[in-house]
Amino acid sequence: MRLMYFLALLALVPIASAATKSDDPHSQFIDKSIVTYPTSLGNYSLAKESYDPANVANGVSLKYDLADAPHELAFDIYVYPLGRADTDKAVDDAMVEMEGEIRALEQKKIYTDLKFKDAVAFEIAVPPPSMRKSDDKKDAVSSDAPVPDKPLDAMDSNTRSIVEAARAADPPKKSTGRKRALTLTADGMPRESLAYVFYRNLFLISVRATASIDALPTDKFNAVVDRAVQDLVPAMDIQNFGDCGTIHVFVDDKAVDKDKDALAGAVQLIRETGRIWRENCANKPGPNTAPSAKHAQKTIVYPAGLWKVHN
Repeated sequence: MRLMYFLALLALVPIASAATKSDDPHSQFIDKSIVTYPTSLGNYSLAKESYDPANVANGVSLKYDLADAPHELAFDIYVYPLGRADTDKAVDDAMVEMEGEIRALEQKKIYTDLKFKDAVAFEIAVPPPSMRKSDDKKDAVSSDAPVPDKPLDAMDSNTRSIVEAARAADPPKKSTGRKRALTLTADGMPRESLAYVFYRNLFLISVRATASIDALPTDKFNAVVDRAVQDLVPAMDIQNFGDCGTIHVFVDDKAVDKDKDALAGAVQLIRETGRIWRENCANKPGPNTAPSAKHAQKTIVYPAGLWKVHN
């Protein structure tokens, strides 16, 4: 990987000083998000979808039918915006919030005999960021340039800085969320339930599956639901549009050492490009936002002023 290659990228993306706002005075951190999800995937079929434009915080709710499970098994996915957050803290906090919502139902006597098990880590695949495949070079920077795999201590300091930034910028291929089992009684029937939560692309994705205890043995229930989560959640795409799609690089016009400043700018550019991939952001929708066959989507439009410009 050559330093000059990354310096050349500085001319291909919208760049703003770290202290300035986007060129579009109407743009906020996220102006809108497009959530794309499968309507049919293997043994899974979308049974119900909902989105209330008046309540953007609730995001998109999806209910799926699982062909390899009893019809009474309820399987719901909730996709809702959060913003920038530490992944572990985001999923831990979301699981605490989910427990609170479930306990609130117990207080209303909708659930009884409520028992939670400890939350455990649960890993799923992460799809490549769709913004990385954007045809609009102003919105995303992509490269197939190889990252040297030789030891860092064998590189000169400039190359090492670039390589470290490039390795850190590489989009994750796995997402580690949380899974929690619980049992309860509803409508006089003992039930078992599984709750999952993941953080990706500035959104939380939570899953809840519930069935009567007699419907499936517990190990089979876990296997069926785990598989559904591993299949359906990675098949979803979340694209964000707004100021989060702008590369923010500080350029010191008065720098004495131009080479050192150029290196610092290149490292910032690589890091910001990685951020855009992780957040799946662009300044505006491009030609790749239409859903493919067997997929549908909802567009969440945020009220002006909801997000801070740089979150």
